[in-house]
Amino acid sequence: MSDDFVTRLGLQLQEAAERDVRRSAPARALRGSRRFSPALAGAVALAVVVAAVVAATLWLRGDETPLPAQPRVVATLHVTDNPVQIVDAFGSIWIADNVAGRILRLDPATGAVQATIQVRTGSWLWITPVRGQLWASVDELPLIQRIDPGTNRVVARTPVRTPDGRPFRVGTLWAAGDNVWAVSMLGALRLDPATGRGRVLADAPRDVRWFELGDDTLWALGLGDTLHRLDPRTGARRGSIPSGLPGTEGIAAVEGALYATRGAELARLDPATGAAIWTRTFPGRLNGLTQSRDVGWVHITIDGQGDRLISFDVATGRTLSTTPLDTIGLTGLAARGDRVWLNTPGGATVVVRQDTR
Repeated sequence: MSDDFVTRLGLQLQEAAERDVRRSAPARALRGSRRFSPALAGAVALAVVVAAVVAATLWLRGDETPLPAQPRVVATLHVTDNPVQIVDAFGSIWIADNVAGRILRLDPATGAVQATIQVRTGSWLWITPVRGQLWASVDELPLIQRIDPGTNRVVARTPVRTPDGRPFRVGTLWAAGDNVWAVSMLGALRLDPATGRGRVLADAPRDVRWFELGDDTLWALGLGDTLHRLDPRTGARRGSIPSGLPGTEGIAAVEGALYATRGAELARLDPATGAAIWTRTFPGRLNGLTQSRDVGWVHITIDGQGDRLISFDVATGRTLSTTPLDTIGLTGLAARGDRVWLNTPGGATVVVRQDTR
C-alpha cells in the first residue's frame, strides 16, 4: 500500500488494545493509547493561509531550475490546524483534519487548497481512495462517507455492519484493487467496493495485534512474531510464517515490499518466508515510513537533535540521504513523484523535494 505508515501505527495499536479489552470487559474507548493527540481546533485566518500558499508556490513549482543534488525542504504550508493523514489520489494531495471534521484537497504543484470538504468526524479521521471515490471513515462511527473527486462532495453515507448485523466502527480503512478492508476492535471486515457494505469478517486468530493489506495478501501480525496470511478476497487463512525481525511491533506493505518495525529498527521481509532481506537501525525513534518507486523514506526523532527525514535504497536498506527538519513530530507521511509530504502536530505541512538520481 502507498498510504502512510505513521497513522496506521497509532490506530492499529489502538484497535488491538480495544480487542483485548472487549474480550475481558465491556468495550470502552482507549483514547489515552493514541500515538498522536492533535491540538484543539482553532480557526486558521484566511489571510495567513493565502500568504503561506503564495509564498510556497515559487518553491513548489521548481520547473525552471534543476533539482537539488540532495533532498531539501522547499515549502512549509499551514493549510489547517490539525493535519493528520496524507493521501495522494486523483491527481491531488488530500489531507484529513479530524478535529475540524474536514478534508482538504491540494494542488500538488503549488500547495494551493483546491477544495475543502466537510465530513462527520470523531477522535480520528481516515481517508483512502477506492475505485473512483475517496472514502472517509471515523473511528467512533460505523459509517463510510464516500466522496466524489469530480464534485468534491460527499455523495453517500453508508452504515457499516458485519454480516450478522453488528455495527462495525471503522478504524483503519484501505484498498488494493477491488479488495477493501476495514479494521476495528471486531477484527477485519471486507467491504463491497461498489457499495461500502460489509461482506465477510476475516478468519484471523484472536491474538492479532496488527492488520495490513498487500497487493495479494491480507497480513495479520499475531503474538510471537507470527505473520498470518489471509486471502484478500475471502479472509480465509492461507498459513503462517515467522517474522525475521524478533520483537516485531508493526508491519507495512508498501508498493510490493513488506516491512517490519521495532523501535528504531526496520527490516524488509521476504513475503514468502518471512526472512529478513536486510535489517538496519536508524539513529533515532522511527515515526513513519513511506516509499516512492525504489526509494524508501522514514521520519525519525533523535533525542536532543530533532527530527530527520532519511531516504534509503529499498533493495539494500542503504542510506541515500538525510534531511534535517525544523518541525517536531509527525502525524502523516506520503511520497508523490519527486516530493515527500509530511504533517506535524503543530499544524505544518512540510514538502521535501527529492534527489532524482
